[in-house]
Amino acid sequence: MDRDYEAFCLADRLFFDVQGVDGSAGDDFAPLLPDPGPQWTQLTRDVWRVLWPSGAVARRQGWKIHASATMDNAERVLTEVHRYCVARKIPFKYLRTRSILLARNSKYAPRSASGKLITIYPADDAEFARVLTELAAVLEGERGPYILSDLRYGGGPLYARYGGFAEQWVEHGGKRVPAIAKPDGTLVPDLRKPVFAVPGWVQVPACLGPHLARRKAGDPGQFPFQVTKSLHFSNGGGVYLATRESDGTQVVLKEARPFCGLDREHADAVTRLDREHQILTLLAGIPGVPAVYERFRSGSTNSWRWSTWLVRPSAVGWRPTTRSPISRVRAKWPSTASACSPSSTGSRRCSTRCTSAAWSSAICTGATSCSTSTTLSA
Repeated sequence: MDRDYEAFCLADRLFFDVQGVDGSAGDDFAPLLPDPGPQWTQLTRDVWRVLWPSGAVARRQGWKIHASATMDNAERVLTEVHRYCVARKIPFKYLRTRSILLARNSKYAPRSASGKLITIYPADDAEFARVLTELAAVLEGERGPYILSDLRYGGGPLYARYGGFAEQWVEHGGKRVPAIAKPDGTLVPDLRKPVFAVPGWVQVPACLGPHLARRKAGDPGQFPFQVTKSLHFSNGGGVYLATRESDGTQVVLKEARPFCGLDREHADAVTRLDREHQILTLLAGIPGVPAVYERFRSGSTNSWRWSTWLVRPSAVGWRPTTRSPISRVRAKWPSTASACSPSSTGSRRCSTRCTSAAWSSAICTGATSCSTSTTLSA
């Protein structure tokens, strides 16, 4: 299944649709913001509200700025950026509602778009550098999800990426995708992957140099595992097969990204991982409960990126494309009847959903029915 469909499922509990205002009080961000005045045009495009000052030159592509925010500080961040851009007549857009922001940061939201509350479109590279410097001071101390497709500017919620401003399209892999133009005018895909990348012909502005160097300057020794294989990705983090460097033990690493992978109660991936660690620790030693080795954090809140990790032993299971032992037993011993029926051997076959003890033998000898005190869920 295409996981991008989840956003359409979150739009309504009954209907599959593009997200809009959910009707609840305070969902729409617009009433919280002052009217920019008659010199501004306001447009609604899909999940975005675009504000464009009259006379502003629309570049087709270039360096743009994203601001991220949590569900708790989104209104504050948006208010500050709105005030800054309106005063300087800088075009920008923002997600229209809180429910859209929640969906954009949910567990299976597209990782390349997650975290982006606001997009700012500077007129040129000089304005790009000035906006980053000034807004970083305004938003100092604010938190937000890490935007995987961008380069983080400092330790705040501002990020930068080279990409399209105006809509340009090209066919790529049988799909119509956003595009940017090479110096000769050839359109190529504007790749929005969950990793920062710069087109080969584009020079990184000097204002981003220290932040790019900081991104590359991580110490591998601070991460005591050698990742050998990726098992699963979501917006909340990845799951990896790895080797512990201290003793060569094969483990499974489960990553939790802060402020990402939100559920309907706004709990993020780190909160849920902490709960998982707490429960597994309390249940340690019980047969059938996975063991847990440790929980640790890589990086810090002020580093370019940080995550929380859960370390568990690697275990071999069956492929999800094959039937599990439970499904094979159920296929052999149907659960349509409510009592045991005599078998050809004189024993009685279990034909209801049974306790684990009854299921393990799949034969109820001398019983009239299976115990229903504990049932196995499908």
